[in-house]
Amino acid sequence: MEIEKFLNNSIPKRLKNIRIVITIGLILSMLLTFNLWHENREFPTVPMLNFKIDLSFIHLPLFIMSIVFLLFSVLTDKPRVYLVFAILFNILLVLLDVNRLQPWFYYYNLILFILLFYNGRVDNPNKHTSLFIIIQIIICSVYIFNGIFKITNNFAESGYLNIVAYYKHLISNKHYTHFENAGKFVGPYLIACGALILFRELRFIGVFISAILHVFLLIILFPGGINFDYGIWFMNFVFLLVIPFLFMGTTKQRHFNFSLLFQNVLFYVGIALFYALPFLNFYNKWPDYLSGNFYNNKTIEVAINKSSNKLSYFQKYFITNERNILNLNVGKWFAVELNSECFLNETQLDKIKECLKK
Repeated sequence: MEIEKFLNNSIPKRLKNIRIVITIGLILSMLLTFNLWHENREFPTVPMLNFKIDLSFIHLPLFIMSIVFLLFSVLTDKPRVYLVFAILFNILLVLLDVNRLQPWFYYYNLILFILLFYNGRVDNPNKHTSLFIIIQIIICSVYIFNGIFKITNNFAESGYLNIVAYYKHLISNKHYTHFENAGKFVGPYLIACGALILFRELRFIGVFISAILHVFLLIILFPGGINFDYGIWFMNFVFLLVIPFLFMGTTKQRHFNFSLLFQNVLFYVGIALFYALPFLNFYNKWPDYLSGNFYNNKTIEVAINKSSNKLSYFQKYFITNERNILNLNVGKWFAVELNSECFLNETQLDKIKECLKK
């Protein structure tokens, strides 16, 4: 009976549940990656703008205010004002340190931004159904582009092997070989998840196989050991809850005019941000973390002198030792200290080099 009731939930109620799940997911993800949000850390902040004054004192207060306003938005029936302020605080946090623009942070905030345009009324099916479809399209893009990048970045031969190697001692050699070979299907599997939930007749398959995927990732990528990206790991929890609200049961609204969807500016913003612009990533014209690429297989190395006063701290991040120069694995340093994936470009990397010289 409860399952039937859930499957017949109206779109307005689904939008409210999605907002609550995404908001709580954002709060918990920010808490899991706490070191990313304050300034009292070894890994330097990389501001997006050249601020003339020292703003290091404002990082933690902005983080706290964002969490508080996000929490208030969950506890009230009129969340839009709180969400506006929370999103503004989050934008400021990213301006103060571009490292904070993680894929999960980007997706959560944009979905909450789209939900700002829903006023909670149930008597305007064209309005709330358009927003519902736009969010569906965004979620599909996460799977599709994540799968594409898993294929193009040779994930099966790099990141995947590193993950399964961690569990080699738990299974026999024969089963481990099959486990290794399964890596080549990760990309196509993700694409299939996104493609199947796009089509109403095939959605039940897409929802089922995506649930299997997220449960598997929650187990194999459990924090610690091989995985330090806590935000992406927790994203599997969020998607396990969001996917049923978006794609299971009766999601077709009566009296909805599809032509009005194409009159909604947010529809074109969603298509541009989550489908058109990610293709520019193949030409290095759009960043990885905004393209559905959750895995960075680039080994970022920075040379530091052996006379550095932080030498003992950096020892666990060394790759090679050549003469008086040590090559520092910035990606590993970032992951271990900030519990996130490192997506630094050359300009941002120069900032890290400058800080290491001090």
